[in-house]
Amino acid sequence: PTIPLVFYLYGAAEIHTYDIAPLLHRDRLQTLLDLVLTFEKDGRLAKQLPGLRADRLKQLLALRPHAATEPPEVWLKRLNIHAAAQDARKTGLPARDVDVIFSSGVLEYIPVPILREMLQEFRRIATANSVMTHRLNLVDQFAYFDRSLSPFNHLKYTEQQWGWRSSPLIWQNRIRISDYRRLLNETGFIVKSEENTSGDLADLQRVKLAPQFQSYATEDLLLLHSVMTAVPDCKPPAPAQS
Repeated sequence: PTIPLVFYLYGAAEIHTYDIAPLLHRDRLQTLLDLVLTFEKDGRLAKQLPGLRADRLKQLLALRPHAATEPPEVWLKRLNIHAAAQDARKTGLPARDVDVIFSSGVLEYIPVPILREMLQEFRRIATANSVMTHRLNLVDQFAYFDRSLSPFNHLKYTEQQWGWRSSPLIWQNRIRISDYRRLLNETGFIVKSEENTSGDLADLQRVKLAPQFQSYATEDLLLLHSVMTAVPDCKPPAPAQS
């Protein structure tokens, strides 16, 4: 639970983290805590996390021995981190109660109808001053394992073709950055910033695009990575037309 622990070290009062599967393991948590201790001793932790609170780090290190015997979920609750293996479309949190919403390399694996419902839930729990950030990976994930593939290789398949090529272990929705922008706008968010990284035009031009991707702008198709930040759209609804 690297990111939840970072939020704790930066002073978050309460943290809720969700995954559809129970992926927490005691040995992994202990490995992470060992790394925190090592980085703290050699000075790297303060350089990597310049905003961490010394009192939070002291508390985390004091509780570290308990992680060897307690289930990870129990140990994390000592830091007010609540780890749930459940559908994030139903967080169970009160409305307008969350200040920061964050994901890293998650949304690209979620089918669009489910993703829309998740964003609607995020809008429900967000306060008027919330900030939401998502790190998006739009690369063909198989290109990481097969270097002969272009990072745009997945854009040449129709939905039917992709359905039997895409592994359920690493399923990818293949939507582009413009689709994320539209989904955020439709679910009540305003995109405030993007940190985007694009690929090589020559790599894209070697891919014969499937019909569903042929209408996208070249800049849209070229984008491989994005850190997208959005805030709730709090403007009052437009008056009904008579």
